[in-house]
Amino acid sequence: MPQYWSSLVNANAPWQTASGTALVTAATATISPEGAGGTGDDPQLLTWWQGLVIRVEACGVYTNGSTTTNATFALYAAASGTALSGGVSLATTGALPLPVSQTGLWWELQAKIQCRAIAQATGTPSLYTHGRLLIQNTTYTVGLANTGAWPLPATSGPTAANVDTTIAHTLGLVATLSQATGSPSVTCTQITHEIVSG
Repeated sequence: MPQYWSSLVNANAPWQTASGTALVTAATATISPEGAGGTGDDPQLLTWWQGLVIRVEACGVYTNGSTTTNATFALYAAASGTALSGGVSLATTGALPLPVSQTGLWWELQAKIQCRAIAQATGTPSLYTHGRLLIQNTTYTVGLANTGAWPLPATSGPTAANVDTTIAHTLGLVATLSQATGSPSVTCTQITHEIVSG
């Protein structure tokens, strides 16, 4: 009879005691909290097996001035010991326009990463990622009328990424801002990776 369990990948010593670095420039950068040396937000080295599923949940806040600003969110995997920004994009949203003249509104990202193959180098799709981003559009109203949903990835179906699943990786969340006028910012306050296996 099969057994099922779940476990947090990043449940070790309390390293995640602060929010990630806020993105405040027209650039692409890691926004999830990182381990020492900027090596992703998972201090445990994650090894892969075929059929492994990881649930990712991240949340945070954003601010935008009166200038139209697009934000893009992406999940990345990087080989152990290397900077997350040099890793592989697992899935990315489209460039979503942040509502103007808003301060401290929330966003939440949910996704599942499935390892479908143990593959070396980059010739074989190995990690498939699918999820969504919820974002608050206006100040609070009853229900979800003030919330928008964006697919992750931006196109239909999961993203098939060519990741070397024979080696350990760290995971993380990056974001891009299209411009910096009016001091827009995106901050990741928390992120968890839950291993689901059967």
